[in-house]
Amino acid sequence: DKRKSRMFFFFKQKTAYEISACLVGSEMCIRDRPYTEVVEGSTEPDEEIAKKAWINHLKRNQSIIVDLMHGQYKSQLTCPNCSKISTTFDPFLMCSLPIPVKEYKTLQFQIILKDIHQKGYKFQIEFQLQKDTVRDLKERVRERIKRQLNDLELILITQREIEETFRDDEMLEDIRKKAQYTRNLYCIE
Repeated sequence: DKRKSRMFFFFKQKTAYEISACLVGSEMCIRDRPYTEVVEGSTEPDEEIAKKAWINHLKRNQSIIVDLMHGQYKSQLTCPNCSKISTTFDPFLMCSLPIPVKEYKTLQFQIILKDIHQKGYKFQIEFQLQKDTVRDLKERVRERIKRQLNDLELILITQREIEETFRDDEMLEDIRKKAQYTRNLYCIE
């Protein structure tokens, strides 16, 4: 439809968010809409300010999309000089929310035991970001093997050399970042 292609050319949308907002609101972009003043309150209750702002919004935007998908943000500003509080309610069609960060990551490593006749283990453990340390990893290894292991050291080996030995208080997240490309992380008894 030429009308919509002209609309996209004029507004020069760059993201899927902008295009979808324009498509969903396209029936409202076409009509002539009356000018309305911004509703601002300082002493009135929030409910009254919100109701007036919504009525003004409906004067310019009337559709099933507005009824089902529009809402209002409350914005409040305080003047640093006179301490006057100004409250407005602005309409919105879409609300951006952050994507939650996964709280757990995995760490892969091999265990080499003192007894050379005993086969080594390959491990993959899940650990909590910003919380678990090398000390926690060693405790989990002891629990999983079901025996008391005395001196465990967590080391990173690259090209047949020990690159780094990690202290008990070091965060597993930092170690995972260092070892993610080499996969040469060992826990040695």
